[in-house]
Amino acid sequence: MTTDVKVLIAEFLRTHKRLVVPQLGAFIVKAPGGEILFSELFKRDDGVLRGLLTAAGASEIEAGRRTLSGR
Repeated sequence: MTTDVKVLIAEFLRTHKRLVVPQLGAFIVKAPGGEILFSELFKRDDGVLRGLLTAAGASEIEAGRRTLSGR
């Protein structure tokens, strides 16, 4: 996969309030265009990160692996 996960996350957070990284936590946008917080309270996989990875060209298996490993 050629797309950097950091870039995908940054782009997603420009238009959304939260992105969960399964088993790790969630990035939460405090205000539009403002500060981004990280919370360890939200760890449950909602499938959004995996969907971003597959939309960027990763296979389902690769997206699952990257989602769980954080790479």
